Amino acid sequence: MGNSLPHFGCQGDLSLGNLGCTADGDLIIFDYNIAGEAVLVSDMITEGLLICRQYNAQDHASAEACFESFVRAYCALRPLSENERHAADILCSLTSAFWFTWIAYREDSLEKALERKDAAAVQKHLERIFTDLTSSSISSLLNCSAA
Repeated sequence: MGNSLPHFGCQGDLSLGNLGCTADGDLIIFDYNIAGEAVLVSDMITEGLLICRQYNAQDHASAEACFESFVRAYCALRPLSENERHAADILCSLTSAFWFTWIAYREDSLEKALERKDAAAVQKHLERIFTDLTSSSISSLLNCSAA
């Protein structure tokens, strides 16, 4: 499946910290330290989750609604093939389950819960990981297959 998926040059970590605006209102994209050729559907998943989870949502439910809107808009411009939909389902499940700020960095992360020996918080993280691994699916939520 990997070689059959479309790939192209991608910025790699498009985020608000890597965007700017000129005095004329033109968008500037910079910080190309991990730019390169990538599978487009993988870039769609990681960029969409990053933008929606880190910058555009007050809570988990609104972050997920933002991500669904992002994927719908992406698919309206670039419909996914069946192979891409299958890959997107797998990538979404894995990326969601092991989202980096839920594992580390935040005060309510799994890492911090383990450091505090907070069994209830660890259990909650493990249940979320299991749920994301077994139920996250783009294709079941969205109609974004190629015509």
